[in-house]
Amino acid sequence: MREITFQADPQEAYRQYSEQGYFCEPAVFSARECAALIDAGLSLPSARDGNLLPVMNVHKIGGVFLDAMRKPALLGVMDRLVQGRANGLHSQFYFTPPNRQGLGCHQDNYFAEAKPDAFASAWIALMDISVENGGLYVYPGSHREGQLPVRPVGDQRADKRQAVYEEAVVPAHYPRVDPAIRQGTVVFLHGYVAHGSHSNRSASNRYALLNTYIRAREHYRAGQTATREEFELERHAPL
Repeated sequence: MREITFQADPQEAYRQYSEQGYFCEPAVFSARECAALIDAGLSLPSARDGNLLPVMNVHKIGGVFLDAMRKPALLGVMDRLVQGRANGLHSQFYFTPPNRQGLGCHQDNYFAEAKPDAFASAWIALMDISVENGGLYVYPGSHREGQLPVRPVGDQRADKRQAVYEEAVVPAHYPRVDPAIRQGTVVFLHGYVAHGSHSNRSASNRYALLNTYIRAREHYRAGQTATREEFELERHAPL
């Protein structure tokens, strides 16, 4: 049976995304591109000083981070998901070292406050990722609920780059799934699909890059920590 992807069957891939609230598109980034992104991440201050906290807005550094955000194979899908021209909004590089707690259950658009059809995220696996090393978990279909109620969790004094203070309360009829995600896969996430990540119980860092996008000239909340800022992405024809 042929694997459904946006490249091979965009209509069916979009149907599954619309139904589930997320879609795993394999092999968007090559092993070489993933290695280059990890190398660039290891040059960030968070890696040099050893705290390995996530670094926000790495696309503003340029180089491979900006190239990843505007990669044609990714950007073409994102235009479809936000139903218009997708502009860049925010990015975050994750190191997730051993024994670090994962992010609690949340909806990305709870923070961005954009229109439901105007915002989406692309979570890029820079290595093979599983439950053991801090993989994503997702509640398929939960995006149909819109914004979910939240409850306070965690240490309110913790670094906002690493913690979720208000955890989404997901109705019990949405079961959790733990997709195994291969290196180079992009997990496309609807702004209201509930998701989070497991703690890293492996002996190595778990590297991932998150990019978020907004339909051009739509409302969003910048945020004091995220400092989201819409900007146009240069389009390049695919090679």
